[in-house]
Amino acid sequence: MDEEEGERIQSIDVTGYGGGDGGSASFRLDVTANTSMPDVDPAEHGTVRGEPFFLVYLDAATENDSRFTYVEGALVERSPELSHESSGRYTLTVPQGAFEENGAEPGEHELLVLLMDQDKDWDDIYGMQTVTVEYQPDE
Repeated sequence: MDEEEGERIQSIDVTGYGGGDGGSASFRLDVTANTSMPDVDPAEHGTVRGEPFFLVYLDAATENDSRFTYVEGALVERSPELSHESSGRYTLTVPQGAFEENGAEPGEHELLVLLMDQDKDWDDIYGMQTVTVEYQPDE
């Protein structure tokens, strides 16, 4: 991920729903990001226009080497392909079931949001940001 490209996620607003004891069971993430990718792919891949989308991971760990960023964690949301906007606003949802399926205990959890470009060989990361949520499941 290029440092300049890493700033494409401009903000993430979190709204929690349901739950109790000061936490929420489900979360809506309103993401503002630059998803304009007019010339990011090599022409030999068919088109130079990128295919942006978001991934959301629960309690993920990342590792960088000289060429790649590796993500290890539970994928809990993948958006459809996004429109190309210099400052677009997109909504992602992480339901209670995503926490339950991954054995999440009540308490503080980190959601990692990645702005991606779909590619033939491997998808490229164009933005990365984390938010912390207080998960409290509905009984």
